[in-house]
Amino acid sequence: MVVKSRTHPDTLVQTVTSRQCVTSRRIPGVDGLRGLAVISVLLYHFKLFAVSSGSALWERLYAGAAGIGWAGVDLFFVLSGFLITSILLQSVGNENYYRVFYFRRTVRIFPLYYASLLLFFVLAPWALGLMHHGDAVRRLIEPRRPIQPSFQFFAWLYLLNWRSGLYSFAAVPTVIHHFWSLSIEEQFYFVWPFVVRTAKRGWLMIVCLALVAVSFTLRVIFHRMQMGVAAYVLTFCRLDSLAIGGIVALSFRDPRYWSMARKAALPLTAFALGALIVLMGMTGSVAPGDVWMGTVGISLWGLFFGGLLVMVLAAQEGGLVHRASSARPLQFFGKYSYCLYIIHQPLILALVYSGINSDNLARILGNKVLAVAAVNGIALLLVVLIALASWHLFEKHFLKLKELFPSGEPAR
Repeated sequence: MVVKSRTHPDTLVQTVTSRQCVTSRRIPGVDGLRGLAVISVLLYHFKLFAVSSGSALWERLYAGAAGIGWAGVDLFFVLSGFLITSILLQSVGNENYYRVFYFRRTVRIFPLYYASLLLFFVLAPWALGLMHHGDAVRRLIEPRRPIQPSFQFFAWLYLLNWRSGLYSFAAVPTVIHHFWSLSIEEQFYFVWPFVVRTAKRGWLMIVCLALVAVSFTLRVIFHRMQMGVAAYVLTFCRLDSLAIGGIVALSFRDPRYWSMARKAALPLTAFALGALIVLMGMTGSVAPGDVWMGTVGISLWGLFFGGLLVMVLAAQEGGLVHRASSARPLQFFGKYSYCLYIIHQPLILALVYSGINSDNLARILGNKVLAVAAVNGIALLLVVLIALASWHLFEKHFLKLKELFPSGEPAR
């Protein structure tokens, strides 16, 4: 039986117990948070690559709002930590624990990822070569800093974050810069099942807390060594948001921890948001490369999103938080977020190469505001159409293979 109310203390134990038996129900608010994450990242890269900066008030406000969109990746990490840990906790006693988990992750993640690599490294260069667009080929697949071994070796093995972290983003083609976060998640998927299966529940909570502390410490160390990119993209420096998601998952299944989490969520979220505002005001920067935002700021974003996730999970149906997080537009973007994330940066780079940017459109439209709106609108429309086509023609057919290895997964 599924108990809908999550707020009344007398039903808390029954609610948590019933959640442990849920196998197919989706939580709309979680989909909504996923949608918020991908929209944030899309707007960040649209601004980064296609919109020039200006001194007008509205331009500075727009740049500041879009400039914090990179934090959407940390929201993705928190959600992944929560969902994957929940899946593993529910199936930890199953005989086919590893086989089911890895098979189901593979059919969800690998097809689109490797299809995109084939598109970027093989099909697109071949097509552009036929059209004698040699410059486009070089911009598409050649890093600005070519070193050995080839970056493709890292891409095929989900290790691009290590390539970027150790050699800088210039050692990876811009078209796949954003794949660093996919590499971290895949490395997490590879190791975390062994940790969950091995550690007892109490020790697993301690492991998560330790990962939060270790990740922050390593970011500080790398920034002290003038290795800001490494602090941002190396796996051991970015496990704190994933671990926070794991802490939420562990609390979600335990009435005692869940009661404490629900009570602490709003104060912690408010504290994290307030501290981020103060931090941005003091430093005048929202960029993750800034030493304060790249160390303390990332930790605060993880805490903020972790608290937000608890609030969404604990929200009473029909309440403000539930309605806001379950808004249909957010759920829509959440459903197609994987393809949206993979394809958006190559698409915006292709548009910029074709001359679609704020400067060119401002000359055509005669208004910078319209030009910025047009850039975002065109890019958003195209990336959504591609994601819809990918889902219906490609992704969902691979997902049907999950039926070969049914699993009692938690709410997704």
